[in-house]
Amino acid sequence: MYKTRNKLFFLLTVMSLAILAIGLMGSVSAVDVTINQNTPGGLKKAIETVGNVENYYDNGIINSNAWGIGTIYMEDGVYSGSDNTNLNIGGFYNPDVYVRDLTIVGKGNNVVIDAKGINQIFEIEGTKLTLKNLKLINGKSNSGGGAISSSGDLTVIDCTFTNNKANYDGGAIQCDRLSMSGCTFTNNQAELNGGAISSSGDLTVIDCTFVNNKATKLIGGAISGGDSVTVSGCTFTNNQANYSCGAIAGGEKTTVKNSKFTNNKVTTYGGGAIGGGEHLTVSDCTFTNNRATGTGGAISGSSISVINCIFTDNQAAFGGAIYSGGDPNLSVSGSTFTNNQANSGGAIYFNGGGESDIISVKSCSFTNNQAKYHGGAIYHVDRNEYGLSFSVSSCSFTNNQANQYGGAIFSNRVKVDNSNFNNNKATKDGGAISINSYEGILRLDSVTFKNNMVGSKYNAIYSVKGVKIYKNKVTITPAENSAVPSAKKEVDLTIAKITKKGNYRHVTIKNIGKKATGNKFYLGVYDGTKQIKKVLVNSLGAGKSTIVKVPIAKKYENKLKTFKADSTNRIKESNKKNNSLKAR
Repeated sequence: MYKTRNKLFFLLTVMSLAILAIGLMGSVSAVDVTINQNTPGGLKKAIETVGNVENYYDNGIINSNAWGIGTIYMEDGVYSGSDNTNLNIGGFYNPDVYVRDLTIVGKGNNVVIDAKGINQIFEIEGTKLTLKNLKLINGKSNSGGGAISSSGDLTVIDCTFTNNKANYDGGAIQCDRLSMSGCTFTNNQAELNGGAISSSGDLTVIDCTFVNNKATKLIGGAISGGDSVTVSGCTFTNNQANYSCGAIAGGEKTTVKNSKFTNNKVTTYGGGAIGGGEHLTVSDCTFTNNRATGTGGAISGSSISVINCIFTDNQAAFGGAIYSGGDPNLSVSGSTFTNNQANSGGAIYFNGGGESDIISVKSCSFTNNQAKYHGGAIYHVDRNEYGLSFSVSSCSFTNNQANQYGGAIFSNRVKVDNSNFNNNKATKDGGAISINSYEGILRLDSVTFKNNMVGSKYNAIYSVKGVKIYKNKVTITPAENSAVPSAKKEVDLTIAKITKKGNYRHVTIKNIGKKATGNKFYLGVYDGTKQIKKVLVNSLGAGKSTIVKVPIAKKYENKLKTFKADSTNRIKESNKKNNSLKAR
């Protein structure tokens, strides 16, 4: 990428003489150029004009303050070919053409630079470049940066990047330092890292949109960061990475705020939306339907702070929404977790590795999260033998479920205060909380448990022998291990699960009652109060389930919909309140 500068000495000598003669300079200033798609020489010639030393002489003296600074204005049109792509900007390779601060502006709304899948568009060497209101499409690099590679300071404003591809990092842009705002990245692809952007330095991204970008082998479906990454007001949809970090692979310090992450995916490891980095802070963001095969359907990392975020329908093997591991510190506050799923830790999975590990969950709500094994809402294990590193404060846990231990929380030691647990379920033990370490600790202060169940009995707390339990102002109703009243022999339909497969939703309906439906009934699908689909379902026996395949029209594809069993009230049931479930 970086060319040899054989004539550096010449240039420095000329510039030194210019500085000595500064008092003799006249009115020579930065150069502005306007071109259209038919201008001879295209962008290449315009760049040479800005950098040509001949344009900066005044009374025989070079105006070194202005040399290499200019603006190119581009009229509407499609710019392609060798005069408009594969352009080198900056450097000392030609002592008579030196560009150090260039701005390229699209004057209309349809200024397109099309590399036609043949060349990269810009290679920037140690200089400053600003791009405004341009469309950069079909760039191709055999190394990094399908559209742009930059070793200088790059600023990009109100530009779009579409169908660019790199065989290394940065499907659209590979850079050292980058600041951008108001940009859109669609269908860009990198073989390794950063489907849209790969940065080794400081990266700032504001009010940008990333759709269908992909890192085919490694990390960062949309962005792969370096020193620091700051993201604000952005939208990430359908981005994908093979190994980890479906949308963003963080830098050493990563801050993400006021952004939306939807349908991002990792096919091998973790961080369906965000992953990696040493210090990650996420605030005021929404995460919906993100997926990871391994850890953290939405977020995976070590030192993580999450503030005022919403997590819905995310899924992973460990930590449906969040995974924190290694030598982790995890702080989660003011956030909601709904319908997230995992093998363990339906919403959060914390796997501590040292005595200094800390996890704090405060002022959060957990509803309808599920774990195949342990911890319907939270799974926590650490190696801290000297105290309580895990604290839960002012939280609510409702209708969470684990198929083995800990309907809401599975832990080896935890402190819970000012929280409530309602209608959580586990199949084996600990309808609400399960402490499964012989040296475990459970400290409860001002906690309410209601209607938490294990099988056919009410059970809030389970602990193995040796666990120390401390209670203050704890209310458990009904009484522990009392029998759940037998339901009348009636029908009770519920929607157990909804799986998205293309434009179809596979809806699992279960009759958890003790009586067959007898008649057929309808499954209704609603956008708000408007019914958008109705499917006839065959009679369902007591304790039986069926999967209904429901086609969804494209315009409702990404909307949150309500699926309701027996939408026309054909069946007499013991409980109509559990007939519906929301999903996209």
